[in-house]
Amino acid sequence: MINSTLVRRTPLRSRARLRPRSERTAWIRRLDALWSDAIVQRAGYRCERSGVLSCNAPGGLHAHHIVNRRLLSFRWLISNGIALTFDWHVGRPDSAHRDPRGFILWLEEIFPDRFRSWWNDSRFHGMKPPTRMDEVKIARAIMAGVDWR
Repeated sequence: MINSTLVRRTPLRSRARLRPRSERTAWIRRLDALWSDAIVQRAGYRCERSGVLSCNAPGGLHAHHIVNRRLLSFRWLISNGIALTFDWHVGRPDSAHRDPRGFILWLEEIFPDRFRSWWNDSRFHGMKPPTRMDEVKIARAIMAGVDWR
């Protein structure tokens, strides 16, 4: 007979998944959803690379970050996003994620004002990452379609 106190009923990994998400993750996900909707809406529900309407695009439209979203200072800036179909985002060999250099060259050629607007703006140099206290401020700016800084 096996001692039941020694047998682990659920593995540690599955128990870890049952823990509630942290508050930090929750507010980041809310702002990500708002930002994504704002980018697609600003593009008129069309891919900004191919012009395909979102209802005709297999996989729908994706909001792509020009500067990596790991940099929280830039993550929710409206000027840091572009609406792309699945193919132009990740699906094609020359997509934004598979060929980032080619994507940046295309972006500089087609949208020079958008690409350089935040880069040359002194407000964005040396920015500190947002805090939980900035959530309402960021959400209001995203809904208004403007950069929050």
